[in-house]
Amino acid sequence: MDALQQPKASAPGFTIDTAQMLRLVNVRGKWHSLFRAHLYLDHLVSGMLEDRCAHTDYVQASQNTLFNRVQLAFGLGLLPRPMLAPVRRVIALHDDMARSLEMTISAREIAALRAMMPAECMGIAAAHGVAGGAALGQCLAALVLTLDAIREANRGAGRAVVGVEMSMALAVLRPQVPEHPGARVVPIRLAAAG
Repeated sequence: MDALQQPKASAPGFTIDTAQMLRLVNVRGKWHSLFRAHLYLDHLVSGMLEDRCAHTDYVQASQNTLFNRVQLAFGLGLLPRPMLAPVRRVIALHDDMARSLEMTISAREIAALRAMMPAECMGIAAAHGVAGGAALGQCLAALVLTLDAIREANRGAGRAVVGVEMSMALAVLRPQVPEHPGARVVPIRLAAAG
């Protein structure tokens, strides 16, 4: 199987081979970076859903778009709100690229993507030697690394994950303030089917 279809973990706290991802995503070619980052985001969001779902055959990647799976991951509480805008933007850029060979990504668009990303994303990237975030590949690498750390955090507190990545991912995962005045968050615990 292709390495992008079955990434292997390379470090505690990550489900993908981070060194390989950085080589593939943090490159100068904007189209290559975008295409490869989209593949990684697809893998990670699908993995988040598969990790959480009892019947993964009902959450098949071929039957749902990445956008729909991102919406589902957010709805299930697997993807924090601060990550929605940058992930949606990468999906939109990828879709634009697929529709037009003349598509370009301007420095302004890259800056807008960078501005959408939580500060923790760049902190996680910096811990892996990805500096700045001014280039598209750097922004995309930061986004992929953060989603991978969030996936690991979602897998359970009992898992031994160490390092700056986890603390930053947990900062992104902090409970969000309800959007409606007077609303309150009520945790629901479901008993396992016996």
